[in-house]
Amino acid sequence: MTVKISARDVRMDFPARGSQERVSVLRGFDLDVREGEFLSVLGPSGCGKSTFLSILAGLTARTGGRIRIGGKELAGINQNQGVVFQGYALFPWRTVLDNIAVGLEIRGVGREERRRTAQEYLERVGLQGFGHSFPHELSGGMKQRVAIARSLAYQPDVLLMDEPFAALDAQTREILQTELLRIWEQDRKTIVFITHSLDEAIYLSDRVAVMTQRPGRIKDIIDVSLARPRSNEIRNSAEFVALRQRAWEVLKDEVQFGVQPAPARSTTPAPVRALQGVV
Repeated sequence: MTVKISARDVRMDFPARGSQERVSVLRGFDLDVREGEFLSVLGPSGCGKSTFLSILAGLTARTGGRIRIGGKELAGINQNQGVVFQGYALFPWRTVLDNIAVGLEIRGVGREERRRTAQEYLERVGLQGFGHSFPHELSGGMKQRVAIARSLAYQPDVLLMDEPFAALDAQTREILQTELLRIWEQDRKTIVFITHSLDEAIYLSDRVAVMTQRPGRIKDIIDVSLARPRSNEIRNSAEFVALRQRAWEVLKDEVQFGVQPAPARSTTPAPVRALQGVV
C-alpha cells in the first residue's frame, strides 16, 4: 500500500519559560501513514500527540527529522490538508453554510460553487435545515459536525483531527464517531486522528499507533482487523475486547501517576491560533 505520510527521526524541543533549558517533547519519532487509511495516535497526556499533529499541519516547525507528505518534504502549511480541532474554531458572525465555505472562499472558488458545495457537505454531516443558523444556536456536537464539513468541503488529501470529540458527552461522542466513519467510507481520505480513548481508537481505526510518555516516540502499532462498515454493536464483540486489552497492555506502562509536568513553554501566538480555524 502507498505511504501517504512518512515521518523519520522527528524531534521537537521547546524552550522552557524563564529558563535556558529546553523541553524535549518528541524524540526519535518514526511513523508511516498509508494512503486512504484511518490511523489513530494514542498515548498518555503530554506525550506529544498534538504536537506531532501541529507539525503535520505546518503550524509548528519541527526541531529535527524529516516528514514527507505525498512524496514531498513538509515545509509550512499544506493547503491539501484539512484540520479539525477540539475547540470547533467556527466564526461566530458567519452562518453554518458560510463557515463550511471558508476554505473554498480562501481558494478563490466562485460564490455559487461555494454555496453548492457547502450545502452538499452540510447534508453529508446531517445538518439539513441549519445552514442559516449561527454557531451560538448549535449544540457542541452540531458545531463539531460543521467543523468536519468545513474541513472536507475543499477536498483535502489528508484530514488531521486533534481529539475532536473529547469535549462532548458520551452519547454524542459515540454518535459522531459513527457519523465520521460513514462520511469517511464515502471517499476514504487519509485520516490521522489523535485521541486519549482506547475504545475510540479501536472503533475508528485501521491501525492504532501507541506512543511512549514524553519525549514521545512510537512504541507499537496495532492492526485493527474489525470488519467494515462498523456499527456500535461491534464494541461488544470478543475481538474488540481483545484488541482493547492488547492496546492497554502496550499503553499502561506509559501512564504514570504523579509524573511532574514539563516546565512551562511559550504558547501558540494568537495569529496562528486564528489560522488554525481556517486550514
